[in-house]
Amino acid sequence: MMWIDPRSGAVVAKSKFCPGCESVKPVAAFPWWKKRNAPYPRCYDCVNKKAREQRALQRARRPSDASRRGYFFTAVEIAKLADCINRRMTSKEAAMVMGRSPDSLNQARRNHYLPRFRFPSRAPAEPHKWRDDRLRAVAKLRLKGFSFSMVGRELGETRDAISGAVRIYRQRIAELQAHEARIAMGSR
Repeated sequence: MMWIDPRSGAVVAKSKFCPGCESVKPVAAFPWWKKRNAPYPRCYDCVNKKAREQRALQRARRPSDASRRGYFFTAVEIAKLADCINRRMTSKEAAMVMGRSPDSLNQARRNHYLPRFRFPSRAPAEPHKWRDDRLRAVAKLRLKGFSFSMVGRELGETRDAISGAVRIYRQRIAELQAHEARIAMGSR
């Protein structure tokens, strides 16, 4: 990645010297400094290292506060936590395994720069919940002039579920309503 000067469009540099680690690195390894519209003087590694050292110093200064919140983990617990994350567990599953709260596990994960837990998957929708017989009942009741909440009470659903089904299956419901109207009129 090249550092291109936004004003002139000229390529300024492909690499840069980092005073923190005293090495030359590509410009892509440096965070962008919005204030000066140029790469930051220190690379990502040095910036993150400085932040890690500051956090460790703060935890060392006030260990009583940190232990009261329950964020202190031994090396064995951190290894267990990393293992839970590698086994693709959610934070709640890991909390059950480790006997800690999900919040404290997430805090420890952040403090020790571990990857995120697996996000809990949503429960799969009920297959074919809105079959033709249920849609026919909705169409029949709507044709009679029932409101969404009244139809919902009849079918044991919420008003929002009925309105959502009517919206999603509007074409099928219109066909069923037309069919019901033809039957009511006595035509084929």
